[in-house]
Amino acid sequence: MNANPIDPVIEEIREVRRRISERFEHDPARLIAYYHGDSRTAKGSPHLVRGF
Repeated sequence: MNANPIDPVIEEIREVRRRISERFEHDPARLIAYYHGDSRTAKGSPHLVRGF
């Protein structure tokens, strides 16, 4: 049993991170390429809201 209380803010952050990772097929190189603006590597990647 988990003794730590669930923090809804932390859970929301985790969910957003999961969705972002999923959008880039769990490939960190594609995510980094997207944020660096390398469209050749991040091709097909959907636009995300900046600020995460």
